[in-house]
Amino acid sequence: MPVLTERDYTEILRHRYAITEFTMTMGTEHEIDPAHIGSIQFEYDYLRRRLPIIKVSISLTDEQVRSMYENKDTAKVSIEILDNALDDTDNIISSVPLIHDTYDIIPATGSDDYTGEKYTDSLEEDLNFTVMSIYLIKNERIQWLDKKIATIFKNTDKAAAIQSLFSMRDIPAKTCVITPPVTNDVIDSLVLPLGDLVENIDTLNTQYGLWSSTTIIFDDYTYLYCIDRNNPNVILSRSTDFDTIMFKVPSDENAMLVAYGSGDDAVNRCHYVNLAISPSIEDNTNTTTKMEFGTITSIDSDGKVKKYTVDENSPKMKFVRATSDITINQFVNNKLANPVNVTITATDISVGIFRPYKNYRFDVEEVNTMYDTLANRVFRLSFCNITLTKKQNYFESLVNAQLSVVDDTTAITNG
Repeated sequence: MPVLTERDYTEILRHRYAITEFTMTMGTEHEIDPAHIGSIQFEYDYLRRRLPIIKVSISLTDEQVRSMYENKDTAKVSIEILDNALDDTDNIISSVPLIHDTYDIIPATGSDDYTGEKYTDSLEEDLNFTVMSIYLIKNERIQWLDKKIATIFKNTDKAAAIQSLFSMRDIPAKTCVITPPVTNDVIDSLVLPLGDLVENIDTLNTQYGLWSSTTIIFDDYTYLYCIDRNNPNVILSRSTDFDTIMFKVPSDENAMLVAYGSGDDAVNRCHYVNLAISPSIEDNTNTTTKMEFGTITSIDSDGKVKKYTVDENSPKMKFVRATSDITINQFVNNKLANPVNVTITATDISVGIFRPYKNYRFDVEEVNTMYDTLANRVFRLSFCNITLTKKQNYFESLVNAQLSVVDDTTAITNG
């Protein structure tokens, strides 16, 4: 767990967003006025999905709608969104790109609510527009995940085997963020059955114990992550993107105070985020183990038997077939995952800081009723919904995220 040094002050800034380009190519180019974009929503479900859901609420002319459907197989959109940090008087003091990319377009079926504030020159002009939703994807990157491969590994170390599963799918190495295997010993011989990327990686992880838990494989269209959720062991050397996010929890006395904004601490390489409201906590620590098991007995291929105690107070037993040295660790980490789940809400912050490999922590006062549950513990991001909603001449951010604890609460001992 990283240790933060004492600092007198970290400046917290309000962040607002500007769409500087939204060009739809549908036979011909159509430059869309940001005033006709109601909202852009990004949903990242790292445990249940492999790709994000990006939804845009937009108003288009009849001609633009017709062009989109006529060219739906090739329609694309180029987007640039800037993250503007503001001072106390709402002057922009820094501006960095949040997105500068091109996506394939999928028009949604049916109508949709326009979630932003209408901002056009006249009501008559509004009558010429159709409010609808479009979804943004990247077809090429979907194919990376879907491509099925069967291969044979012989006298290949684990790291090389992992890399080959990506290179055989023509996935650029610079796109991949991969947790190094726990040990990089040699795979003597393995016939990998036909499967997509997720199936191939899961087979390797189960048979040879690459990581301490089930892998998160997720492509957020910037990076393709293949990480050990329990211990990602990933550090990206970027001067302004840090590996720790610290949420500032309102005190009990100010629980109803709406706070906003975020700030960067370059000394400790930490992002600070004000929470709009106190977090919601679901704590199953005292019941999770007893519902699952207290003792695990493992049996390997040579018939060797080992017993592990997880919870001395639970009478339940579980038998597991060991296929690698860390099979038991994988089993425990997966079965006892998420004993403490926290839901947070933040507004007017820098939304680009949220990544699945980062350490998420809470700055909470010792007298706060949440202190024992949140303080000095490390959480991981399991779900994140980011919405940029139009407010006159800027877009306002709202982040709803779910985190779960991953620090060592499931230590096992030999019985």
